[in-house]
Amino acid sequence: MLFRTASLVAFTVFCLARTGSCDSDTDDGFQKPSDEVSTEGLKVDSNQVMAYCFWNKPTENVPFACFTLKGDIRQRMRSPQNLKGYISPGGETFVVLAQAGGQSFTTEVNRVTIQSYDAQPNCLLIGVEEQPQGGDGEFGLTRHSGRDRVVCPGQSATHLDDAP
Repeated sequence: MLFRTASLVAFTVFCLARTGSCDSDTDDGFQKPSDEVSTEGLKVDSNQVMAYCFWNKPTENVPFACFTLKGDIRQRMRSPQNLKGYISPGGETFVVLAQAGGQSFTTEVNRVTIQSYDAQPNCLLIGVEEQPQGGDGEFGLTRHSGRDRVVCPGQSATHLDDAP
């Protein structure tokens, strides 16, 4: 009985340390990416979006990145990882505040990664990759390209690709 209880406690601690939760939906202790629309970690707050993205007067002294897109991110974001930030009421502009470790999210068109950029304090390295979109040419090759951008306070927002 003691061994069984100790094993269960050890498993729970390991699971929580690796994923932050112990879902029965996981295969090997890692969270599965979701196809469900989610903006977990982002709150609607027009004042915060304005302060970070338009006035360059952040309310927290952390690196941040502003994004824009056509449409509402609340209808397009999937698999947010480690995000904290704010969304405009219309969802067309949002800001992500840097957190320890990598951050990422996807839309139906892009996969976005956000990392610290040690070469320039208070800046972030934003990676935007196009998601494969099917055939491209007579040999059926998939389109898959990307771009990286160093983002520092005061720079314009990164525009994400429009939905197909």
